[in-house]
Amino acid sequence: SIMIMSLNAVGQSNSGVWYSQPADTWMETLPVGNGRMGAMIYGGIETEHFQLNEDSMWPGSPNLSNAKGTAEDLALIRKLIDEGKVHEADSLIIDKFSRQDIVRSHQTAGDLFLHFKNRGEVTNYKRSLDFEKATSYVSYSVDGNTFKETAFSSQPDNVLVIKLETSNQKGMDFDIEMSRPKDEGVETVKVATFPEKQLMLMNGEVTQMGGVVESVPTPIKNGVKFQTRLKVKSKSGIITSNGNRLTVRNAKEVLLLIATETSYYHPDYIEKAELVIENAESKGYKALVNNHIQDFKNLYNRVSLHIETDNSNKEFPTDKRLERYKAGVVDVGLQETLFNYGRYLLISSSRKGTNPANLQGIWNNHITAPWNADYHLNINLQMNYWLAPITNLAECELPLFDFGSRLIIRGKETAKQYGINRGSMSHHATDLWGPAFMRARTPYWGAWIHGAGWLAQHYWEYY
Repeated sequence: SIMIMSLNAVGQSNSGVWYSQPADTWMETLPVGNGRMGAMIYGGIETEHFQLNEDSMWPGSPNLSNAKGTAEDLALIRKLIDEGKVHEADSLIIDKFSRQDIVRSHQTAGDLFLHFKNRGEVTNYKRSLDFEKATSYVSYSVDGNTFKETAFSSQPDNVLVIKLETSNQKGMDFDIEMSRPKDEGVETVKVATFPEKQLMLMNGEVTQMGGVVESVPTPIKNGVKFQTRLKVKSKSGIITSNGNRLTVRNAKEVLLLIATETSYYHPDYIEKAELVIENAESKGYKALVNNHIQDFKNLYNRVSLHIETDNSNKEFPTDKRLERYKAGVVDVGLQETLFNYGRYLLISSSRKGTNPANLQGIWNNHITAPWNADYHLNINLQMNYWLAPITNLAECELPLFDFGSRLIIRGKETAKQYGINRGSMSHHATDLWGPAFMRARTPYWGAWIHGAGWLAQHYWEYY
């Protein structure tokens, strides 16, 4: 454990955020994640919404060929640069080595909705995210009856866990719905319910009907296959189905177990999802909670930052504290919160055996995300990992190193095509499938190639 600074009184922690109302937009939701699988949580009252995430939700496959350039073209480009004819060299690079725009995006895993039937006056609303426990909480009262929601994404048990509780003697009534956005109007999943097994399945395959390759619209009709499996457990509740929804009635306590498995990680991903749920169900909620919190604390508690601050600021929800901060109110505790939030997000989006955190971590609600939620091998990706070594989170860097090894292996093929037998070549933008995504390539070590409207950093590595 590394103590950076300890100035404030015991128990005054900024290890979390809280709000006094549900999220209106995706940007206001609270993230949970186990490195590979996560969710963005709205904390809704009439309808609770979990936007689901998984890091291998990508269209296509490692099937993009190299650019059409040859070793001879490369020699000519070098000659033109040496002669100072940089514009001619740039034109030749674009013609021979650039793939131009490519759209293959990381995508959302879908959505889970809980449609509650209970109505009444809502009081004492609070939603929060505890960084240290990596757990989301929602609580409120309806006509005096309390409702509590607890949610976390467990790395040791590989499952998203949601627990719902109420003091209402009549219990909770709600419908469970799972879906996924259409891809350019095309359905992307099939949902089935099995009420006798308290089970819901969502099967699909990632496509990109709005795909683009070499600036040409190119529908991508195949990609990673997946199954999201949801299990409902309730001692008092009655579970039936209504079309593609599961219905829960008169339940005082409900446990939802959700697993998303993909063909990227497991050829037998459906069997894997079934096994994950069976294992989680056999352990029970208390063991799942303990496993999860201990695992997360092993990383999160290695470092602590405490800054002396005015306790009165903590009386305000995080959004109000931000408003006050902008208005000039001194609240250095928010800086402590931001420091802790960064560590929380890295641990939640990059763990041993997963893919590295992409431009959005793992939290993406789009079919076509901004900048494809891919991997820009410059400051964009580097920023995700800047804090890892200085906050004692070296294990979280392992996915990045594994990804780099895959890039080098694929880049050796590219280098050989251009007559270079002693290295590996890559571009600064890539995706799950590695350098096959490259838009342009050049062998100059650390060279910056500046062309009409674009700036790309290139590198090549020797072994």
